Amino acid sequence: WPWLLIGLGVVFSLFIVGATVGLPMLLLGAYMATATMTVNQCTRCGYYFKVLPE
Repeated sequence: WPWLLIGLGVVFSLFIVGATVGLPMLLLGAYMATATMTVNQCTRCGYYFKVLPE
């Protein structure tokens, strides 16, 4: 869903709210798309752990 966030960031930047909301969405989406590992939270204990790429 990083690509969805990038697309929404572009739409928000150009048409809806402007750079105040659109630019951070765009940057966050790009950061998520290029991340090498993911941090998830366990639903039972609340512990955060890293998921390494395969």
